[in-house]
Amino acid sequence: MKNLQNLYPIFPPEIEHKVFVAAFEGDQEMTNIGTLLLVSKRVYEWLLPLVYKIVSTYGSSEWPPMTLPIKNLSRFGKYVRHLLLDFSDASTSTIYFTYCPNVVNLCLIAWDGTGIPTLSCLRPTELGVDLNILPKVPEIIPLCTNVTHLDCAYDEWKGFIGPSKSFSYFPNLTHLMVCSPDSFQDRKQLVEQIFQQLQKLQVFIVAHYPDSDLPELKMVEPDYIYPDPRIVHLSLQFPLHWKTAAQGVLSPWLFAEEVVKQRRDGIMLSRV
Repeated sequence: MKNLQNLYPIFPPEIEHKVFVAAFEGDQEMTNIGTLLLVSKRVYEWLLPLVYKIVSTYGSSEWPPMTLPIKNLSRFGKYVRHLLLDFSDASTSTIYFTYCPNVVNLCLIAWDGTGIPTLSCLRPTELGVDLNILPKVPEIIPLCTNVTHLDCAYDEWKGFIGPSKSFSYFPNLTHLMVCSPDSFQDRKQLVEQIFQQLQKLQVFIVAHYPDSDLPELKMVEPDYIYPDPRIVHLSLQFPLHWKTAAQGVLSPWLFAEEVVKQRRDGIMLSRV
């Protein structure tokens, strides 16, 4: 009779779980995921939430999308925690809003205000959206209630100059990212306007998008000193910075938080 001992795990379940999660997370190209999922039912159940944790319909030849087919949303949508939807792609559907109720990090590219009933039921803490569209769809206010991190680096910066009703939608906002204006005077006006409207702001990232496609996250030297340690100029690459942050590899938010901390400790100069 065959020895049944070989059918049971050698290590304690908690150790075995850590081993397979580490193997999954170490496979950044996701080339061995299929093999890992076939090891056993228990390993399949451990890794399934990680497989569909990040979904993105935005991509390019350098940074391919991380998709979850619409036909599988009813089965696996509950595992999605980070969701980037590109509505400039005609195939992107608002049905994701219905089947991904546990999203904590939501980014909407070229969103036109569709899908409001189901979208307003989500409660992300991180949101990427064009602020200029929010006043046109006030039904979206519930979506903004829990948002602490707001990424507007895809917006046209002029949308911020002057009082912005959109910021009133975010009562718990502590982190903000916007795209840098080109001129010195416009950048100065932007910074002053932001701090007047957002009293709880702890980190303010001014994003710069270089022409190169190098996957870098680094500080950019601004052209004048501003007396506030919360402002951090960063060179970013989209969608790479969104995806790496979702993977827990390299987050602009955490990077900027560390810069702000060092400044408050007197290690760095505050610049804008």
